Amino acid sequence: MTADEIKEALATRAEDFARWLFPAGRLNGSEWQIGSVDGEPGKSLSIRVNGAKVGVFKDFATDNGGDNLVELYAQAKSVPFKEALRACADWSGVVVSPTGNQRTNWSAPVRHAKVKPKRIDVMPDVVASAWNEGVDYILAHPDKAEQLASFRGWPVEFAQYVVGCGVISLPLRYNEREIAFQVVVPEGEPGSMVTRPIGYHVRVKGKMGTGASWLYQPSAGEHGQGIPPLPFILGDFEAATLLVVLEGQWDAITFALAAGWLGEGRLWPAKVGLIGIRGAHGWKTFLEYYERFWPERPNCLLIPDADDAGRKWYGSEDCFATRLSKFCRKVAVVDCGPHKDFNDLYRAEQPGPQVIGELLASHGMNVESELTV
Repeated sequence: MTADEIKEALATRAEDFARWLFPAGRLNGSEWQIGSVDGEPGKSLSIRVNGAKVGVFKDFATDNGGDNLVELYAQAKSVPFKEALRACADWSGVVVSPTGNQRTNWSAPVRHAKVKPKRIDVMPDVVASAWNEGVDYILAHPDKAEQLASFRGWPVEFAQYVVGCGVISLPLRYNEREIAFQVVVPEGEPGSMVTRPIGYHVRVKGKMGTGASWLYQPSAGEHGQGIPPLPFILGDFEAATLLVVLEGQWDAITFALAAGWLGEGRLWPAKVGLIGIRGAHGWKTFLEYYERFWPERPNCLLIPDADDAGRKWYGSEDCFATRLSKFCRKVAVVDCGPHKDFNDLYRAEQPGPQVIGELLASHGMNVESELTV
């Protein structure tokens, strides 16, 4: 993995990283504030952990600063950049070679990938207990499904179904209930992939008028171990002939609703996988962990968010769409504009199974020809 990829991996979990590096700091809007790189309490050093400039930091007392979290670590620990790079890679759980280059050969046949990502530790009991208690809590409070339906523009009965499946939890964190989705890691050998829960991805309410952000549990700061931003996946993966990839678990679930694949009495189509990438940069972690389990030349429908980060998924030599094209039969990119993402599109236009079927068919991805029910 390259230096830029390690920086991007940290950027997807910037608040987690800042909390771990400077536990005496405090969150103020989109910034983690601390006294200085020495780690004492204060507000002089501000680190952007949310928004468009994630990773930028500046100490207003000394005028020192930088534009990425690896550089921040190097200053905080007084180590060379190369040493900071390896330490940050270890923290984020990515695999790097002795030269710092990415190990995986993306152009090689997927089934012959030899590098296995670093094994992730068993989920701490305290994190598992928090998840399970949050599931029990949301099941015991029917009004939460109604709130969820209103929040996402879903029919109430669909929200009730999703809650009943245990897909969503409301764990208690710092005396507040926050929405969470489970994070799992793929394991085993190609042809017999299994998944193991390793933690959860929790939505943290913004303060002082800022938007919500996402954190991972366990985190290195709180539990001594962190987890990578692995994707949210529904349906089949290893045997899929069709993969639909969106940014985020909300968009993935909403697409399943619109397609008529998920809900009470619905039958999930065979050989179809639906993937919610966690954050715009999370696709690299997705490929790192799932590449060796990749299905045999599937079709892929890519639906990025209609923002600057989403547009980086396509249109360049080393973007997500280009990487996918190396081991997919066909990759089609669909723009959600003028809406920000697929969930916003669903709220505004309420597309149903017929619209989704026509969308897939327009790209030669007719589901009926790709499954046996």
